[in-house]
This record gives sequence, C-alpha cells and structure tokens, in this order.
Amino acid sequence: MKAGNLVKVTRARIGLPAGTLGLIVEVLKREVDPNHPTNALYVDPNHPTNYWDSLYIVQLCGDYPLRRFLWRDLEVLS
Repeated sequence: MKAGNLVKVTRARIGLPAGTLGLIVEVLKREVDPNHPTNALYVDPNHPTNYWDSLYIVQLCGDYPLRRFLWRDLEVLS
C-alpha cells in the first residue's frame, strides 16, 4: 500500500461503517531495529515490504476528517 491508493475500510469504527471508501494520503513508517527483541514479533527482516511498521493516513469519502489506520483495517481497491 502506498499514497494514492484507493482503499476500503474493512473494520467498522465508532461513527465509521465498514465498507467506507478512502484515499491514502500519507504513509508513516517507524524506524525498526529487527534485532531488538520487542520488534522480532512484528518484523520479518527478510520480507521486502513489511506492513507491520506502517500507519496509513486516509482521507475518507464523505464528511470525515483524516483518519489513521493499520494495514489490517484496509483493503486496496486500486
């Protein structure tokens, strides 16, 4: 997933139904040290595109402010 992708929300939230469409406007990545013991559960250093360390800022269709999502709450449509 990257900025500019059209996505669908797969998990409902308070005031936001599942199936809402939106556009990823920014991807925030944290710096991850794969050798640190707490990161070993979330990061596979051999995987070229690791979604575990990303937070997606999405502009939703309708009268919603920018919202933050994890990769597991979004489905890429295009």
